[in-house]
Amino acid sequence: MKDVALIYEIKMKLSVTKQCTMMVIEYYNTIRGFWLELNYYQDFKMQCSEYAIILKNYMERERIFEFLARLNIEFDQV
Repeated sequence: MKDVALIYEIKMKLSVTKQCTMMVIEYYNTIRGFWLELNYYQDFKMQCSEYAIILKNYMERERIFEFLARLNIEFDQV
C-alpha cells in the first residue's frame, strides 16, 4: 500500500507541471521523469501480450495528450 501514496504524490506533481518558462525539451524531460516513476510503481502484470500492447498504446496516447495540453498557449497554432 505504500506505493499508493507515492503514486498519488507523483500524479499530483504531474498534474501541476506546465511548460511555463521551460524550454520544450526541459519540460518534456521533467514530465518524462514523472512518467518513468509511475511506470516503476505501477507495475502492471499482464497475462496476455496482446492486452499488454493495447495498454501500452493507450498509455502512450494519453501521455501525448497530457504533454500537449500543458504546453504554453503560444504553441496552440502549431
